[in-house]
Amino acid sequence: MLLAVDTETTGTDFFHGCRPFMITACDGKSNYHWTGEVNPYDRAEVTWQEEDLEEARTLLSSASTLLMHNSKFDVRALHSIGIDLTSSWDRIEDTMIASHVCCSGERHALKQLAFRYLGYANEEQKKLKAAVLKARQEHKDYDLAKEGHHTMPGEGGPGTSWSSMDYWLCIDECTRYGIDDVEMTWLMWQLYKNVMAKYSLRDVYEERKALLKITYEMQSHGMHLYTDAVEEQIALQGVMRTILSRKIHEECQLGNDLDFTNEKHISFFLFNVLELPVTHRSEKTGKPLMNKDVIDGYIKTYPEHTPLQHFADFRREGTKRGYLSSYLKWVDDSDYIHSDMLITGTRETRQASRNPNTQNIDKALTNIFGPPKGKVWLVYDLVNIELRIWGYEVGNKELTSIFDQKKSFHAEIARTLYPRTFKQCEERSIPFKVLFNGTYYQWIKNGNFCIIYGGSEKKAITTYKAVSDEVLLHEAWPKEYAPPSAKAKHLTNAYTKIVGRFPEVPKFTASKIKEVFDNDKKYGYPFITCKGGYRLDVNPDQIYTTACNYFCQGSAGYIIGLAMQEVDRNPDYREAGAAMVNQVHDSLYIEVDRDKCTPSLQESLKRSIEAGGERLLPTCEAELEKIIYHPEEDPSDSLC
Repeated sequence: MLLAVDTETTGTDFFHGCRPFMITACDGKSNYHWTGEVNPYDRAEVTWQEEDLEEARTLLSSASTLLMHNSKFDVRALHSIGIDLTSSWDRIEDTMIASHVCCSGERHALKQLAFRYLGYANEEQKKLKAAVLKARQEHKDYDLAKEGHHTMPGEGGPGTSWSSMDYWLCIDECTRYGIDDVEMTWLMWQLYKNVMAKYSLRDVYEERKALLKITYEMQSHGMHLYTDAVEEQIALQGVMRTILSRKIHEECQLGNDLDFTNEKHISFFLFNVLELPVTHRSEKTGKPLMNKDVIDGYIKTYPEHTPLQHFADFRREGTKRGYLSSYLKWVDDSDYIHSDMLITGTRETRQASRNPNTQNIDKALTNIFGPPKGKVWLVYDLVNIELRIWGYEVGNKELTSIFDQKKSFHAEIARTLYPRTFKQCEERSIPFKVLFNGTYYQWIKNGNFCIIYGGSEKKAITTYKAVSDEVLLHEAWPKEYAPPSAKAKHLTNAYTKIVGRFPEVPKFTASKIKEVFDNDKKYGYPFITCKGGYRLDVNPDQIYTTACNYFCQGSAGYIIGLAMQEVDRNPDYREAGAAMVNQVHDSLYIEVDRDKCTPSLQESLKRSIEAGGERLLPTCEAELEKIIYHPEEDPSDSLC
């Protein structure tokens, strides 16, 4: 039996007390629903009759296949009321993942998909929302969803739909809405199943679906936060903002206090005090626009303006403080944050995270995350995975030998573009990367990625840079040597030199662009096929600029998913009780007991990560980038 299942809940944060109050199901012939009772004065209390739970449990157990849209959410919701499906991932199908596999570029919300492909007008959702809004007005004495609620402390901000967390107010309307959802899910699966069969996409779907269990366990375990350090940072940021505000007042000789968090005060500061020209105005009011991009534009345009740069620092400190405050709202009683890892979170194969985002942590704040006492974090990185994918696909023997011999591609390009400087580095036994990390080496990296992402010769020329020969051959090595970026000029022959050494490069770029056009002609929409067979939609207006980019980044994202699967299957990983706690770009964070962090375990995990890449590439290199210890523990007293 194919059974579509869905839950309606009092919120999304099950780690602080949100719970499901309704379960709906559809087997294609009959619909089912069960309802718990929410205490209107303390919504944390949701009472379920045991016979209802047992009836639902029995039905779910009898199904050969469970169909869900965003299954991790519903599995966690059901688990919170005693219906455990965490050992049933092999019989769960997820229409959200299927949606991304079949058409990565569209939005994957169930209602929108059903409207587009099944003609559902979603009238029940409109009726439910209207009823809930009315009920919220009539029952203001109830424990309604709102910012700062103890069962959802991290929820809030612009666009938050509090009414969607109060569907329990209108059970009849919600039941019809829930039944609609499972009917849509059941029908969407029939559609996707046929599409995947027709275009041979079932294997890549299964590979992506395998990440459900892994990312569910990552969220369950969570990522440890040093809450004391966060509170100290918040206090420090408050002091810094006070100091910066005073500096601005002193430098501008202001008699009245300006609040640099107030839009009107900021406008007065920029246009009346600093007398900056108004560059953007509201079409509706004619007043100066004060959004983030506009303000950032002023800061970038006037780098020499000291008060304005102090204001920029003030804003940066405020942004950091906002992130820190958010982390404290999401943390649980054990100082762990349970961020949701989104398999379909990007247009490509890269994963994203939310509630909160732990993949885009400000570099200045990375020290607030780390292992608890008695544990360590092992941080592994897939070395130059995008370059490696590109190099093997280009097919030049010299290029592939660079990766086979574990040489640096960027260093080889440095040898090609700056031969005299590179030779001097070799003669003095000074790594080119170390000496020129902020100049030549960075320019090379920028240019190289421009090329592998399909950048044109014109674009590459503006990216690669050099300074004059006099500076190139300067004898002051190495501390005094720092070629100023201001003297850098475009290296007009860079692309010609690189293509001369690797003539297959432009052929590769042209082949990927042609592939997208061919797919558009054959299938009716443009896409690129990554390593592993994953298809990524390409915007018709951006084919020339994104075809290679999507291929390289999409293949890399797919490979890191394979690496996570290999780690999860590793018996040493399981025996050590280790846990993946985060995945950022091409890096994987693994938490393990300190006394089990042996060199043999480290090597075993390294090999598993490399095995993920070797499923699609001739070679793959992973490195243990760093080991993170608890700040109060001595790293020298360790097996690591």
